Amino acid sequence: MTASTGTTASAAKETILVVDDEASIRRILETRLSMIGYQVVTACDGQEALEAFRRTDPDLVVLDVMMPKLDGYGVCQELRKESDVPIVMLTALGDVADRITGLELGADDYVVKPFSPKELEARIRCVLRRVEKDSVAGIPNSGVIQVGELRIDHGNSHRWTRVCIVHQAVGGRSTPMRRGMACSKRSAIRTTGNSRSGLPA
Repeated sequence: MTASTGTTASAAKETILVVDDEASIRRILETRLSMIGYQVVTACDGQEALEAFRRTDPDLVVLDVMMPKLDGYGVCQELRKESDVPIVMLTALGDVADRITGLELGADDYVVKPFSPKELEARIRCVLRRVEKDSVAGIPNSGVIQVGELRIDHGNSHRWTRVCIVHQAVGGRSTPMRRGMACSKRSAIRTTGNSRSGLPA
């Protein structure tokens, strides 16, 4: 597992975790992404990818599907339990159903092998721009969002704190009770019981 820092004159950019069991692909992507200013961390299998992710907290993950120990689908599932980090998946599987599987598990984009490094670089920039726009639109990197009974506390990592509004019948009325729990930003905020909020139970 390696890490390298870009040497461009521009300010340091985001950190990208590249996960692929093919050493040649890791070397090519590490070199090219470093040259355009990204800090790059690499991992050669799914287990090492999770360890590297938790240690470095990257801004984006380039994730191969077919890997030993834990495949890309498994890594994607694990990441989505704790993070909303953007994921671009790489695969030699050309079937549409395979690509749909990755997207449904939470991947943000898909590139089919063999691929052009320039295309991957463009997709990485596109995904990171989209994330930045989401942040500008009202999803801060840190701080608290509160709307009525709903309070979302976004810490220093990619985790949210979810507040579940549980409605309990008391004397014929619906009384809100709060229960906090950590979850991914992708997780839906739900209401249960006798809720009149209109949100799905």
